[in-house]
Amino acid sequence: MPSITFFNNGNVTVKQDYGSSASGAYVIDEPTNMITFSSVTPNIVIADWIGTSTTADNKWKIVKIERATPTSPVTGIWFGKRDPNKAEYMVFHFLLR
Repeated sequence: MPSITFFNNGNVTVKQDYGSSASGAYVIDEPTNMITFSSVTPNIVIADWIGTSTTADNKWKIVKIERATPTSPVTGIWFGKRDPNKAEYMVFHFLLR
């Protein structure tokens, strides 16, 4: 199963369905909720025609965090990227395990 794992130390690992993985780093700009990746570009294939690619600057926006209550652990997260040619966002929903 494909996955992305964010570690508290700023490292990230992306695993694909076919078993390969890549690691790198990430930084979150809290005022804008933008995540910038370095040394790795998350691109998890969802279906033959779509994947979770990043922007040209290798970024995702944190669109929404899901929790049962404000103090509960995170159960899901929505990442997005703005289309460079249209005023649209592509949004990806990840569930935490």
